[in-house]
Amino acid sequence: MQDCHTFIRGTYRFTGFSSIISCFHDVGLTSDDPVGDGVNTLKDLCFWRFSKVASKPPTGARKQVCDSLTQGMEMNNRLLVEGILGRADMRQFGGNLANEEKACRQIVKTLHFLKFFDSNTTLKINDANGKRRSCLDVFGDVLGPALKHTENDRDLVVMRHNFVLED
Repeated sequence: MQDCHTFIRGTYRFTGFSSIISCFHDVGLTSDDPVGDGVNTLKDLCFWRFSKVASKPPTGARKQVCDSLTQGMEMNNRLLVEGILGRADMRQFGGNLANEEKACRQIVKTLHFLKFFDSNTTLKINDANGKRRSCLDVFGDVLGPALKHTENDRDLVVMRHNFVLED
């Protein structure tokens, strides 16, 4: 980049992006772990991840928000929302229940947008050689079409950084 006179790296995020992506990470959807047996849908992937990641069942105000957000849902979808919100780390809100509630609403809205409740959409679990793909790769297949650019959109990059610190 010796000939580059100006280089700007900017990041623009929509409201709630950090909470949503953090929640997906907390559940393990961004994990490098190969997807387990019996996973066909996003719902299956989440329930499989639930067996790998400890949950803190919603209580108090978060339980009320969860009940409100899942009212009228069939039991399996309700358990999905409870499982996801029960694994979401909300410490960044410092106990501010209004902000936690807002984040929970955004997360559930995103679950609807990405079709987590749709049992008709199947995931590509194996690669061309029959090897199991990672959770991140499978989840990326869902994000790609859902977040596809229109011709009026500017470029967007989603990055994940892994750091290894050594003494």
